[in-house]
Amino acid sequence: MATGLTGWAVEGLATDGSHVLVSASGNGAVALLGVDCSAASSSMTVPTTAGAKRWTINAASGARNASGGVAFDGTRYWLIYSETKLGVTDRRAVQAVSTAGVPSATDVTLASAPFLRGASDIPQPALFGSIAAGGGKTAVGYSFQPHASSSYDVHYAELTGAGSATGDQTLLTGMQNFPAPMIGFAGNGFLLARA
Repeated sequence: MATGLTGWAVEGLATDGSHVLVSASGNGAVALLGVDCSAASSSMTVPTTAGAKRWTINAASGARNASGGVAFDGTRYWLIYSETKLGVTDRRAVQAVSTAGVPSATDVTLASAPFLRGASDIPQPALFGSIAAGGGKTAVGYSFQPHASSSYDVHYAELTGAGSATGDQTLLTGMQNFPAPMIGFAGNGFLLARA
């Protein structure tokens, strides 16, 4: 099916059973498709911080995965992404998108790096990961860099209905080379895999 999104790769998709929401890397555009391969509604751009670079789910590893960047929780879709901007902290954020394919006006910060981004820091974000829904819950798995140019910790957290993180916990510490955590719902719980 044609996504109606031009110039960027598809970074995530999820379905509510009647429609499929797809999101594009880089510019944050989303489009709603019919599960019968009907044409996309007009695409819309997700609001982002002025001057910030938006990262795909696992951009640091160069990987794309068309399932980890979007989840449907039974009521709304959620997008997950990172932002980097010189002189501010990197952050991992989620944004709600309605079943009509309309993004909310603002996003919710899940976590922020505890240091300001400097010009000499590695270009990849200090936080990245994926999102999944199932069993009445929405969960995220993400990497967290506690210090500039240091190793990564892998975190798991669940989302509240408002999109904020709850029960955030560190699963692994001292991971090297961008562990790129991917999370999925496995029928009776969440499965998190990492490089």
